[in-house]
Amino acid sequence: MNKVQGLTLVVAIAGLGLGAGLAAAIRSSTGTSGKVQRLIHRGNGAEVVSTQDSQTDRTIALEDDAEPGSDFYEFRQRLRAAVAQRDRTFVESVLPEQLPIGFSVPRSRDALNLEESDSWFWAQLQKAIDVGCSPAENPPTFDRVDADTQIWVCPNVVQTFVSQFPPPEEVERVSWQSEQAIVVGENVNVRSQPTLESEAIASVSNAVVTRDREQAENMQQASGGEIDPIDGWTPVILAGDRRGYIYNQYVYTPLDYQILFGKVEGDWQILAMAGGE
Repeated sequence: MNKVQGLTLVVAIAGLGLGAGLAAAIRSSTGTSGKVQRLIHRGNGAEVVSTQDSQTDRTIALEDDAEPGSDFYEFRQRLRAAVAQRDRTFVESVLPEQLPIGFSVPRSRDALNLEESDSWFWAQLQKAIDVGCSPAENPPTFDRVDADTQIWVCPNVVQTFVSQFPPPEEVERVSWQSEQAIVVGENVNVRSQPTLESEAIASVSNAVVTRDREQAENMQQASGGEIDPIDGWTPVILAGDRRGYIYNQYVYTPLDYQILFGKVEGDWQILAMAGGE
C-alpha cells in the first residue's frame, strides 16, 4: 500500500478540496533570504536578439531554497530524473492514491494518465520541479504527514512574485494576477508569432511582463481546451504595446499550479497540487 493511501487534507473550505484557501495560503509567503541565487540559466534554444525589453522595474529576483546535499534536494534530484525518464513506477510511489488538485475534486493515480508520456500531469510536474523550491509558509494541515516534516512548495515562483509584486490596491487581485506572466530564464525570446520559426522581436530575462489575457483565452478556445504548459505559447504585451509570444517552458503565472511535498513515514511524498486558474 502506498504510504499516503487515505491521505486526508484538512482545509476549512467545504466542497472545494484545496480551493482558494490553500492557494491563498501558499501565495502568502513574504520576503527572501538574500542568499546566493541558485536558479536555472537558460534561453529558448534559438537565436537571441539584442533587443532587451525595457521594463527594468519588473525584474524578479528568484532563488532556490533547496540546499545542495539536503534531504529534500536529493529527493528532488531523484524526482527530476524520474520525470525526465517518465519513470512511472517511481512517480506512482510518491503519489497518494487520491491527489487533491486545485479547485476540483481529487484525482486518482489512474486518472493522471501516467502511462502517456505527454499527459497533462507529466508536463505540470516537470515544469514545477524544473526551477526553485521553498518551504511553504502557512501550509494547510495534512493528516498522516510526519509531525516534524517541513512542507515544501515547487515551483516557488508564485510566492516570490507575490512578495515582490503585490497587486495595486485599486484592482481586483485575481483579475490583475491573471494578466501577469513571469519569465524565468535569461535572454528568453519574444516572438512575433507562436512558432519557433517566427521573428524574435525582443528578449527578456527573469522578468514580469503583461500577459495578453484576451489573446490567451482565444488561443485556449481555438485549441479546444488545455494549452500545453511546456510546448505551448503565452501571448504577452511589452512596453510600447509591442505584442508577441513566449514559449511556455519559460513562462509561469501567479495562478499556476504549485506542488506541495512532505514526509510520510520518513519518505518524501507529493501531497497536493494547489492553485490553478
